[in-house]
Order: sequence, then structure tokens, then C-alpha cells
Amino acid sequence: MPETTEGDSVLHLFDEVVAAFNKHGVDYMVIGGFAVIYHGHVRTTEDLDLFVRRSRENVSKVIAALDEVSGGELKLTPEVFTEGKGVLLGEAPLRIDVLSQIAGIDFDSAWGRRETDRFGPATVCYLGRQDLIANKRAAGRPQDLVDVAELDK
Repeated sequence: MPETTEGDSVLHLFDEVVAAFNKHGVDYMVIGGFAVIYHGHVRTTEDLDLFVRRSRENVSKVIAALDEVSGGELKLTPEVFTEGKGVLLGEAPLRIDVLSQIAGIDFDSAWGRRETDRFGPATVCYLGRQDLIANKRAAGRPQDLVDVAELDK
């Protein structure tokens, strides 16, 4: 049997979360570094960022999916997401950020502009290119501004 590398375990965890979100019918979009890579700027990233709809119905699905992946250890409440917060799971490079609010972007508006494609073995929705650029500009961190410059090329 081939030896498992740290990179394999990172992608396996990401695949597990995405599969659970898809199984539970969660409305979500991949954002952050993986979305930047999807839109054409290859760079490293230390986490998987997921943007979820804040509706009570969707939040219930998010919690069910995360409970499935964690074996129920997280003990999340709906308010974590409905109040515009989120949850950070693990530590880089095995970190997954599940966010219900991001700078400069309204989920419902962006949902209509999402792009659907593969992420490993799963089909996922990515934040659309212009929304990703708007989010990165609004966040304004140094890496975000580098991403904007690359995505604007």
C-alpha cells in the first residue's frame, strides 16, 4: 500500500468535508486560496475556506455535515453561523474555515454568479471571479492584494 503523505491527508480531510456538505445539501462556495487557484492564479494555501448561506435551514445542514465529519465533537450552535460568524476547524495545513460572512460579498447575490466545477472527486461551487476579486479588495490584506493583482491580469 502506498505511503500517505501529509498532503494526501490534507486533501482527504478537505474531500471529507466537501462530500459531507454535498450529501447534506449545504449551499456553500469555495472561497479564498482554492478559489484563487481555480480562477487561474496558482499559489499555495494553508486552508480550505468555505462560505455558507446564513439561513436557518442551511445552517442546520452545515451543522449536520460538520457533526458527521467530526463525530459530533464540535457541539456547534446555529448562532455561530446565523450571526455572521464562523468556525475554524483544525490547524494549518489541515485547517478548514467555514464562514457565513465575508468582506464585501452578500451570499445570496454571489450565489447567482457562482461557478461549478470539480474539487478532487466532488463537484463544488466556487465564488465567481468578480466576486472573489471584490472580496479580496474588501479584505485588503497583503496576500489578498497580491491575489487581486494576479486575478486582474
